[in-house]
Amino acid sequence: MAMLRWLMSQPWFASIVTGAALSLLAFWVASLGIVGQKDGAVDTYIAVATQYLRIGPPKDLAAVLIDQESLKEWRVDWPISYDKIADLVHELACARTKGVFFDFSASRRFNPDIHEKDLREAVEDSSRGSNCADGSKPKKIPVFFGRVEGVDSPLNAWLEEHGRTFLLNAGEEDGIYQSGKEAFPARAVPIKQASPAFGLMRELPLGSNAAQSDDAATCRDQDPRPHCWVAPLTMQWNAGFDPEQKMVSRTLDCRGDPGALGLLWGLTPWGGEDRFESCPPVLTLRALLRALNLERDLDYIEANGDPAQHLAGRFVLVGVDLPGLNDTVATPVHDHLPGVYKHAVALSELIHYGARYPTLPRPAVLYVLVAAIYLLLEAAREATRKLPGRHWMFAALFLAVVGGFALLVYQRNWPAWLIVAVFGNYVAVTIALFLAWRAKARESSLSRTVPGASVPATGATP
Repeated sequence: MAMLRWLMSQPWFASIVTGAALSLLAFWVASLGIVGQKDGAVDTYIAVATQYLRIGPPKDLAAVLIDQESLKEWRVDWPISYDKIADLVHELACARTKGVFFDFSASRRFNPDIHEKDLREAVEDSSRGSNCADGSKPKKIPVFFGRVEGVDSPLNAWLEEHGRTFLLNAGEEDGIYQSGKEAFPARAVPIKQASPAFGLMRELPLGSNAAQSDDAATCRDQDPRPHCWVAPLTMQWNAGFDPEQKMVSRTLDCRGDPGALGLLWGLTPWGGEDRFESCPPVLTLRALLRALNLERDLDYIEANGDPAQHLAGRFVLVGVDLPGLNDTVATPVHDHLPGVYKHAVALSELIHYGARYPTLPRPAVLYVLVAAIYLLLEAAREATRKLPGRHWMFAALFLAVVGGFALLVYQRNWPAWLIVAVFGNYVAVTIALFLAWRAKARESSLSRTVPGASVPATGATP
């Protein structure tokens, strides 16, 4: 205690603690902090400027959207009935896909028991249905659904019992994809609580996971097995589009790759009106039912190709693109997209990166690390205050610390905006303290020269 009281009485110690504490407070409350990363303008610009360094569109995934045209063709309202979902499963099985995930729950509404039986049979074994249009038997594919807490039905219970549902989180940040219900779970989450992308990696042979086996051994730190991945994924969007997109349909109102300058210009107040709407980040088809896409006339097929053939060998995620459902995700590159793209892009990144997928540090670890950095910088600044060439010495140390932190970010695969957040807030606080000191010094100087001013600290009369 005596040592602590002595330290607190020293001006240099108070200066170090004050500077570091103010910088840490600025980091915590700023929009660039880990709590509110999606609101940071700098984060958005970094995401846009660096999206060309990231993975391109996935070759083994596709998205199918149920839109208003689909509902009109089927003569149904939302939510669609079990028999329509069973038809979708059948057509996707005929298209030789790897499997399908429906980005919605199996609601009970508009679904009599006979239709529930049809869907159960399609989920259990899609190859037992009727023959495909070309006379072949449909392929047996795995079928999964989303699950929303509080939405229960007999079919939902049956799907959950058979491990065919994944949790849809409604409260997570658009820029973060959680592994389960919590942002940073203490241990590996059960499959019933897994988010779709993480759950699919555990259940399907995708990417390098094809050669892995999920044994029952306890998960350890940095465990490469997919069922042990618990850290949240940081979403990395890009404007690249699948070359096959232009052969599938011309109905999507999008263009190709605008380039880095075009994307950055679209984020400015002057280029906002002419913002380039790039194509979706995965191969996209509108709802795939025989009446819509599998029995197109020869003129359509000649002009656009057969849409179904582009789904062969891909895992398909089915989502909705309907006004009023508010099922969208905000992206720095594409503005707002239907929510199914978040699962598709997250799954693509997990397949590509494996256990080293882009993630975030735990908040407690990050704040301890940042506090240590700020204390180190403030201590160095205080130690060199009276040395010749102190500014150059501190600048060299500052750059060394920035480089070390950047290397840590690279090795841990953390987002690059953390570098800007950590050192940007420190520089901002340092400049603010310097300006406050200059203002106080100027006020003190004026008090010595202006008649009638307050008595100086030396005790002499003005």
